[in-house]
Amino acid sequence: MAVNIGITVWGVAGAPATNNKTGMEALTFVQLKGIEVGPVFGVDHAGQDVVDLATGFTKTEKAQASGKETSFMYHGDGSDPGVATAIVAANARPGTYTLKIARGSGAVGVDGPALVAGDPVQYATGYLHDLVDNPSSVDSHEGATIAFKQNAATVVDVEPS
Repeated sequence: MAVNIGITVWGVAGAPATNNKTGMEALTFVQLKGIEVGPVFGVDHAGQDVVDLATGFTKTEKAQASGKETSFMYHGDGSDPGVATAIVAANARPGTYTLKIARGSGAVGVDGPALVAGDPVQYATGYLHDLVDNPSSVDSHEGATIAFKQNAATVVDVEPS
């Protein structure tokens, strides 16, 4: 099992024209630097009860899907250009934003490993909201958490060349 060290998070205000590889790769993502806890993409399904009068038993069937409600945490004053775009989106309506999670395999620099063609990436589009500052304590630091509501299926891809 791999550790999560080396995971980078990228973002762009707005949504792709299409929720697929082509649409996502047409966007210009900027790294959100200083991410401590990354978002988790996915879909949740509601359940719908189906009553059977003959047996008196109610079973639940998989029903409509909705994107996950997740968040990410950054450290710093929010002046990083990538984080700054996320802060603006979180404080604006409609807050539309697209995130990219990547596991780079290139040279490791101060902002994590570089992305190279073929590295695994995941994309999700939705909106940012609920910017909440980190609590002030002796074991915390400047930064905040930003919530993300996913509004379409996750696109699993590789970094393009």
